[in-house]
Amino acid sequence: MAIVSLLGLGTPTIAQDECVGREQLRASSAEFRKDVIEVTNGVFVAVGYSASNVTLIQGRDGSIIVDTSANPVDARAIVEASGDRMARPVRAIIYTHNHPDHSGGAKVFAGSDQPEIYSDQTLVDAKPEFGRGPRGGDAFGTKLPDEHDGCYPTPRTSGRSGTGTHET
Repeated sequence: MAIVSLLGLGTPTIAQDECVGREQLRASSAEFRKDVIEVTNGVFVAVGYSASNVTLIQGRDGSIIVDTSANPVDARAIVEASGDRMARPVRAIIYTHNHPDHSGGAKVFAGSDQPEIYSDQTLVDAKPEFGRGPRGGDAFGTKLPDEHDGCYPTPRTSGRSGTGTHET
């Protein structure tokens, strides 16, 4: 091990201030910051609260929700942030498709209301394990944990390799 370390063939060294894509990650996090944005009169989109956006449409006698976020925790945060823009009762929930990041917060948005549900027939007919989609997690649209400050160091090696391989 001592010889390997002396030759620089061991554990890669990491430059403390070099990070892969730091600025791109910060820009992406800023773009998906938590916000309820008015798209046009009476149409709002909640961005950054969940793995997918939630759209709120104000109607004359209530609201329509398009997609309902990934889970009840995210949905409650969106309802709170929406404030009086979300008029009760919720008259309808529209699912754009069956992935779980679009359908997990329905109970929160519906509350005690009994909204009409609009979706593709696949979501209606499918068994629960397939109806909400087989996606393996809600990884899209989320930002990196704050403790990393969007920074993951670039591993470096000495460039020396007697076997033709290059460790990273």
